[in-house]
Amino acid sequence: MAAPDQPSTPSWLRDFILLSISRFCMFFSHRQVQPVFPVYLSSLGASATLIGFVMSSFTVMATASRPLIGMLMDRSGRKVFLIMGLSLFALTALGYAWAPTIMILVLFRILQGLGWSLGTTAVATLSADIAPSNKRGTVISYAGLASNLGAALGPIAGFAAYEHFGFHGMFLTVFGVILVGTLFSVPIKESPRPTRRQGPPRHWWENLVVTESLLFAGTMAFIAFGHISTATFIPLYVLQQDFGNPAYFFVVESVAIMISRPIVGPLSDRVNRRAVVIPGFVLQIIGLVLVAKAPSTLVLFSAGAVTGLGIAFAHPPLMALSIDVVSAERRGRSMAQFQTFHDLGNAVGAVAMGRFLDLTGKNYSTMYLVSAGVVLGGLVLFSLLGKTNLKPERS
Repeated sequence: MAAPDQPSTPSWLRDFILLSISRFCMFFSHRQVQPVFPVYLSSLGASATLIGFVMSSFTVMATASRPLIGMLMDRSGRKVFLIMGLSLFALTALGYAWAPTIMILVLFRILQGLGWSLGTTAVATLSADIAPSNKRGTVISYAGLASNLGAALGPIAGFAAYEHFGFHGMFLTVFGVILVGTLFSVPIKESPRPTRRQGPPRHWWENLVVTESLLFAGTMAFIAFGHISTATFIPLYVLQQDFGNPAYFFVVESVAIMISRPIVGPLSDRVNRRAVVIPGFVLQIIGLVLVAKAPSTLVLFSAGAVTGLGIAFAHPPLMALSIDVVSAERRGRSMAQFQTFHDLGNAVGAVAMGRFLDLTGKNYSTMYLVSAGVVLGGLVLFSLLGKTNLKPERS
């Protein structure tokens, strides 16, 4: 008889497919809105400072709410939070279309940040719940493909919808995509919540902080720091160096991530997580150094493939480790913590590297070497504090 967290293949595979469709719709709709929204605000007369404030309000709410959402999710289940998150996304899409003032748009932007936090924390935790423990790395890697594909196609669809239907029409297409994701999430069968096996925490902060997986969440922040330096500043760097269309860097990086994910997950399950995470750090460091020293367009865009491989090798195993080391009743908090550190790495990296560029007169080459040094710090931290055998138990 299968253990409670080891569902039969037809059962978990069905739920995984439903969850992946829902996940794709969430990331697709988010990326539909993200690049078009600043253009929408500008058309309403918003200044550059106000646009930055409105856009950042999403991230602030998403990051600040994750720890509490993780705690509540462990107490109340996952699926209800997924549906709540999708519902908020649908509501904000309609709100964007008919908000009478920019300040009302700010409120809807904050609500969307909450919906993003609810939805992404829920899908990550549900993926961990659904996966058999000996296939956890594989399932998480394949689940990430839905996110990557949605994130890659969303901006294209967003601008296409805007060009054909205008801003309001684009927001209505976002509503339609989220509605599809919600419909596919309803039939997902959530695993029964485990009975509490641990006593009450000795300190209040233990309700929010999961010490067992803190190392893996923390080291993910270093990977995110390195990635945001390319995600944010590569377009400016490419234009400065006259290396052509910056979009090709992201296309190459995304293709590398999607091709390698089906390899990374099974490898981390069959060997161990450490054997995959450490090469991920090394690949991202090499990629950032190549970006910094790229003498030509070919080398720069090839560096995109290397950084993509680094992200693909490091991210899913670190997420799987954050699940491996905690009990089932604390998975929600562990996933919320992991994603919070990912968000913090992005936020700190973007601000710190932007400030560095201002102080150095836009010295992108040195900035990318500094970013590589930060990722190296994460590698050292993981190597020193990570356990020797990071292979999940098989049951």
